[in-house]
Parts: sequence; structure tokens; C-alpha cells
Amino acid sequence: MPDEAACGRPDIMSASRDRLIEWLDRVFETTGMSANAIAAAAKIDPSSIYNFQSGKSETMRPRTISRIAAVARIPAPLMPGLQENDAAEINAKELVDLQQLTGAKSNTKVAQMQSVALEGLDVLAGDFLIYEPDAAPQNGDIVLALHEKNQNEPARLVVRIYDQPFLTSACTDAEFRRPLQVDGLSVRVIGVVRQQVRVRDWQNDA
Repeated sequence: MPDEAACGRPDIMSASRDRLIEWLDRVFETTGMSANAIAAAAKIDPSSIYNFQSGKSETMRPRTISRIAAVARIPAPLMPGLQENDAAEINAKELVDLQQLTGAKSNTKVAQMQSVALEGLDVLAGDFLIYEPDAAPQNGDIVLALHEKNQNEPARLVVRIYDQPFLTSACTDAEFRRPLQVDGLSVRVIGVVRQQVRVRDWQNDA
């Protein structure tokens, strides 16, 4: 884990900004979308992009970066404080639409992937994960879990492979290599993924 004191150093901040700028340029080039179009699709204020590009802001909020990554399906660079959760819960309308499209049960929930934790299994940023809350996981299941590092920080939502008694990743990034031990306290499983929907496939079918 990076030293918290280092996160505020000018050289660290400059390097982080450069990486974000390169990533954002790649988002625009790959998608062919403008900043306004990206902001509209990600449901964010376009000024958050413009202020960062112009230098008015040194960085962008983690949620802003995650939403852009989900729309573009291009994982954001891994930097201190930018990747808070592996996935994010979607809004009620999207939940109903996905349940109707996939025939998922009404008691299921949906989270949208926003990290590279399972890219080795072709679970990519932007994919929708339909999961059954409080289901008992079996070895090999993809699960959602809450990881609480300490009592002074909110628990992170992580998406991992269940390998009793551990949760493991499927990527080469060192950020995710360390297995998490499920103890029901600091790490607790909250749901088992039953279906995966790729965002562009869903939009094309809608």
C-alpha cells in the first residue's frame, strides 16, 4: 500500500496527472466521442472533464473516473485513491431494464464493473454483473464482497473469485494480487454473480 504522505508530493501528483491525461486522450480517440458526449453517457458534469483538461483541477474524483471508464470500457490507470471500488450499484431504472432483458429474477441486483480485477476472465470495466444477494457461494463463483481495511474508512466493494476461504483476482496487476480471506467481518461476501451483460450488447439490444 502506498505511503499516504507520498500521495501529496508534487512529483507524485504530476505523474498521476500525466497518466490520467494520457488515459483520457485514449478514451476520446478510441470512442470517437467528445467530452460532452462522454459526460452525458457517464451522467457526470462536463465541467469535471474540462476543468481537469485546462489545469483548473489537478485530478478528477474517483467516481467521475470510474464512470468514464465504464462508458468507454477502458480501465483507468491504477493510482492511489482513484480506484475505490471494483464495481458500483446501478440505478433503479437500469436495474429493471436489465432484469427484463435478461429474464433475471426480481430479487437480483446489478453492479457495474469498474476495475481490472477480473480482466483475465473477460470481465471488463463497464460490464453489468447481475448477482443474487446473500447467496451461498461455491468455489469458482464470481462474488461481490465488502472489504473493510480499518474502521476509519468505508468498506470497499470488491469483485473476486471465491476460493474458500479466500477471494482471488484474475489479472496481472500487483494492486489485486493479494488474496482476501473471508472472515465475515473485515471481508464478507454479499452476493454471487449469476449473469454478465456487456454494456454495448445491452445498448444494441435495447
